Amino acid sequence: MDREIWTTVRMTVKRVCRRYRAPRKLTYSRELILLMYLWAVWQDGCLSWACDKRIIIWSVTPLNVAEQSVIMEMARHLVATPGQLALLLADGNYDSAPLHKSLALRNHCLLTPLKAQHRVKNGQHHPVTLRQMGPERREAVDVWTNHPDLAKFVLKERNRIEGRFSVMSVALNAAAPPCWVRRLHRVRRWAGGKVILHNARLTVQEKLAQLELQHPHVN
Repeated sequence: MDREIWTTVRMTVKRVCRRYRAPRKLTYSRELILLMYLWAVWQDGCLSWACDKRIIIWSVTPLNVAEQSVIMEMARHLVATPGQLALLLADGNYDSAPLHKSLALRNHCLLTPLKAQHRVKNGQHHPVTLRQMGPERREAVDVWTNHPDLAKFVLKERNRIEGRFSVMSVALNAAAPPCWVRRLHRVRRWAGGKVILHNARLTVQEKLAQLELQHPHVN
C-alpha cells in the first residue's frame, strides 16, 4: 500500500514540475526538493533529515586538552558561504569570549548555553563584564536574555550530532576502541577509519534512496 501511495505522489510531482522551466545552474531540482519535503511530511520527520550527515571535521585529543583549544584549532577548517553568516551550535563547555571572536573572523557565530550564569546577579551582567567579553559574545548574551525560548529551540538541533554518534556506535561498533588500539596515534587512526566507514555508509544509503525515488518497487 505504501509503495502505491508513494508512486502516485512521485508521478504527480513529476508531472507538475514539468510545467515549470528550471533555472540554470540549479543544484537540486524542484522535483527532488518537493519529494524530499513530502517524504518528511509523510514520515513526521524534519527536513534536516535530508541534510548532509557526513562528518567532515573531527579531532581526537587527550582529556587534559581544553575543549576550547581544540575547537580553536578546528576553526581553521571551517568554511562559510561568502556574505553569509553560519551558525555553530555547541554545549556550554565551548562558551568563551575568545572562541566567539575567533569564529566571527570566519563568518561563524556561536550559540551555546551560557556558562556560570548562577554568578550573574539578578540576571544582569555588569557593564564592565559586557565590555570585556566583546561584541560577539554580547550578541549571544542578548539572545539568551531577550529570546531564551528561541535559543533553546535552536539548540535542540544539536541532538542530530548526538544521534550521529549513536548510529556510529551501534552500526559500526564505534563506542570504544578494542584492546589493541592504545596510545593516541592509534586511537586517531581507528577513529578516522570509523568516520570513513560512516561517511561511506551514508553514501550508499543516499544512492539507494535515490533509486527508490526514481524506480520504486511495486509489490
